[in-house]
Amino acid sequence: MQFQKIYKNLLLYSVLGIFISCEKFQSPVWMNYAETYCNDPWTYNTNNEILKASMETYLKTQGITILDAEIISDLYAEPGSSCTEHTGRRFTVKIYPKYSDAIKKLGFYAN
Repeated sequence: MQFQKIYKNLLLYSVLGIFISCEKFQSPVWMNYAETYCNDPWTYNTNNEILKASMETYLKTQGITILDAEIISDLYAEPGSSCTEHTGRRFTVKIYPKYSDAIKKLGFYAN
């Protein structure tokens, strides 16, 4: 009887441990965001390092943990001065999949 109780507890804690530690085994994903001239939730800046820090700070306030981030200038820069036009820069951030839905609501998209 005592052995069965110990076995059940051991099994229960093992299963719980696996579920709790699953985040460590999830493969991170890269998400992208096409920057606009002034329609983004973080402060626009022409300096990539300042802009990257601003974007990362904003995402942290939204509860999204960033594992890595880059700014890449590989998109078409739309001419004009409208806030919704794209600058040609793309943010790419590495996150755990559990943040995918939240970051998509902010305008990010998968590769």
